[in-house]
Amino acid sequence: MSVNSTANELSKWEQGLIHKYACSAWIGLSSVVIVFNKWILDRFPFSITLTTWHMFFATISTQILSRTTSLIERSPEMTPQFYIKAILPIGLCFSMSLILSNVVYLYLSMSFIQMLKAIGPVATLLACWSMKIFNPEPSVRVLVTVVVIVCGVAISSLGELRFVLVGFLIQGTAIVFEAYKNALQQLLLSGQTRMSSMTLLYYFAPACTGMNAIWMLIFELKGLQQKGAGGISPGVWLANGLLCFALNIASVTVVS
Repeated sequence: MSVNSTANELSKWEQGLIHKYACSAWIGLSSVVIVFNKWILDRFPFSITLTTWHMFFATISTQILSRTTSLIERSPEMTPQFYIKAILPIGLCFSMSLILSNVVYLYLSMSFIQMLKAIGPVATLLACWSMKIFNPEPSVRVLVTVVVIVCGVAISSLGELRFVLVGFLIQGTAIVFEAYKNALQQLLLSGQTRMSSMTLLYYFAPACTGMNAIWMLIFELKGLQQKGAGGISPGVWLANGLLCFALNIASVTVVS
C-alpha cells in the first residue's frame, strides 16, 4: 500500500470520527436543551422571547469570534442580493421552527414531542427532493427506513394519552420548517460558496434574531411587562444561551 493511499484512508477515518462526534454532540445537547428550555418555560411562559434570546446570544457570540479568532471567515460573495436570496429564507425557516418547537411545550409532553421529532429525517429527505438538491436512485433500503419511521410515529401518536391536535399540528409545522432550513443550509454548505458551519451561523443568526424580535413584540411584550424575568437569575440565562449556542454550532456542523 502506498503512502498516499494510507494518508487518504487516515483522512477518511478522521473525517468519519469527526462526523460521529458531531452527531453525538448534537443528540446530547439537543436532549439537554429541551429539558432546560422546558424548565425555563414552566417559570417563564414566553417561548418567543426565549428563542429570541438564544439567537441574540448566537449573534453576539459569532460577532465576537469573527473579530477575535480565525474561526469565521467572511464570504466575499455575501452581497445584499445574495443575503436576501440565500440567508433570509434560512433565518425565516429557523425562526419559525424555533418558535413553534417551544410553543408546543404548552400542549404536549416532552416524551411525545421527542417521538414526533423522529420523523425529522424523513421531512428533511422530502424537502431535499422537493428542492432538487439531489435525486437519488430508487432504493428499497430508503423506502423501508421511511416506512418504519412513519409507522413508529403513527403508533406513538395513537397511543399517546395526552394527545392534543393543536399541539400535534404545531409540532408538525415546526418539523416542516426545520426540514427546509436544513435543505437550504445544505445548499450553501455544499454549493459554490462552501461556507463553514460557523460562518453560516454568523450570517443567519442576526436575521433570525430580528424576525423573532418582531414576533416577540407583537405577541409577548405585554406579558413581559407584567411578569418580568420570572425570577430566573442572569446566570441561568447565560448558561441557557451558551448551551443553545453550542447546539446551533453542532446542528449546522451535522448538516455540513
